[in-house]
Amino acid sequence: MRMPPMDLADLSVPLAVLAVYLRTLSPGIVGGDSGELVAEACRLGTAHPPGYPTFTLLTYVVTKVLPDLPAPLDTPAGRANALSAAFGAFACYFIHASVRLCFPEDAASSFAGGVLAAGLYAFCPLVWQYSVSAEVFAFNNFFSALTVYLLLRFIKTRERSCGYLGAFVCGLAMTNQHTSILFQIPIAIFVLYSLITEPAPAPAATRNGNARTLGKSKSKVKRKKESVVSVAAESSASRPVPVAEACLKLGGAYLAGLMPYAYLPVAAYLNHVPGSWGDVLSLMGFFRHLARSDYGTFQLYSGEDSKTEGFVERCKLMAQDLSFTQGLHGVLPVLAAIGFMFLAWTGRRKRVMGFMLTAALATYVCVFHTLANLPLASPLLYGVHQRFWMQPMIIFCIFAGASVAGASALTFDSPVWRTLRRAGSFAVAVSVVLMQLRRNFAMSDQSGNYIFRDHSRNFLEHLEEDAIALINWDQLWTSVRYTQQCEDVRPDVTSINLSMMTYKWFETKKHLYP
Repeated sequence: MRMPPMDLADLSVPLAVLAVYLRTLSPGIVGGDSGELVAEACRLGTAHPPGYPTFTLLTYVVTKVLPDLPAPLDTPAGRANALSAAFGAFACYFIHASVRLCFPEDAASSFAGGVLAAGLYAFCPLVWQYSVSAEVFAFNNFFSALTVYLLLRFIKTRERSCGYLGAFVCGLAMTNQHTSILFQIPIAIFVLYSLITEPAPAPAATRNGNARTLGKSKSKVKRKKESVVSVAAESSASRPVPVAEACLKLGGAYLAGLMPYAYLPVAAYLNHVPGSWGDVLSLMGFFRHLARSDYGTFQLYSGEDSKTEGFVERCKLMAQDLSFTQGLHGVLPVLAAIGFMFLAWTGRRKRVMGFMLTAALATYVCVFHTLANLPLASPLLYGVHQRFWMQPMIIFCIFAGASVAGASALTFDSPVWRTLRRAGSFAVAVSVVLMQLRRNFAMSDQSGNYIFRDHSRNFLEHLEEDAIALINWDQLWTSVRYTQQCEDVRPDVTSINLSMMTYKWFETKKHLYP
């Protein structure tokens, strides 16, 4: 499949987002899992379940292989944060490109709609927060946005190679964040059904070219034979794909995307690092790690959840967050509703696009809020749960962009109307994005955040030589682990995570400690 070229105008969108992200980039590790994830990348260890091999390998490259760079990219944490920023910025590119795919009729209006969608997404506080620090969520945003883009491109072109590439990307996404499968389920069903029931698009240009280039010097009989062979070949290629063949190709591409998981046992065998998670050297331990059994498979929380909120309450909280915290006090959901109506109103292909986007969104919201079991009364656990709303927000922002791009469907013959429509599209898009940027800049600017760097260094510097530090607080553990493993501060100190010692697999780690 040939991807369409990225022109300078389209490229300006992710570059502008990346410039803002780099300006507000955290110079060091932040809270959450950031320190642990980067530490495992520095030593090629095993991160907490499900292991995040794609994140680990890519972060290792930027922290170890790249030459010296100026601050804040002069530390492993700064480089890992910049990698997240790049993935976050190009997630916004595919959101922008998805809007343009939906409404190609008017390049100016569709570009404005793409800018609106990308800007609303990039500069909402939740996405911004996880795009300026080393975390797996910016990667998940990228893979999810790319999956949606490939879906829309498949609907538009029916290129079979696009479906197979999408299957590979879906497999790769699963090596980073398991919630990506909630987009993949309806998409996989649709792509498989399309492949086995619909013929491939007729290669009209190729056919016409073949007809013209049958050489004049050839005999009439030879031309006839070649024409018959050519038509027969094209007819065979354009038939629907047999079920077994479609399943084999899609499944093979998906499994190829999952290959980074092979890193986990290989790395554990070659480089058994103290402080890494799990027993991935045994087959059962590997699959337990892959299935997140330590936390509860298909759950976020392994503690007491009998008093946690129900499905309806979780959906209400998401709607409130989407409307008032992330979406400019209701601007995002209103624009998304208008964009959905434009897609439903302007032709069969756009209706299919709108239906599939809605199916992916509904699957995610329903399944995730049914299985998620974190008690949301706790601000800390609410924040953990909230991070998983970034993925469905991709579709809301595409719908919002369609509200501006869809103005091209209101086409009248008047040149004055076209000029006003395009000027209005840009005015709305730029105004909304600037409001989102201005509203959230101060809270999202992490360029002066040295809290966890200073905290971990102060902790380590006051320990005696060859001390053993037993740590039972995640924020201290992840920051200390990063500081020791990546910046080589106080390597004489043995740090042990007490919560790890409660798991059965820790028995396989005891020999790594004094």
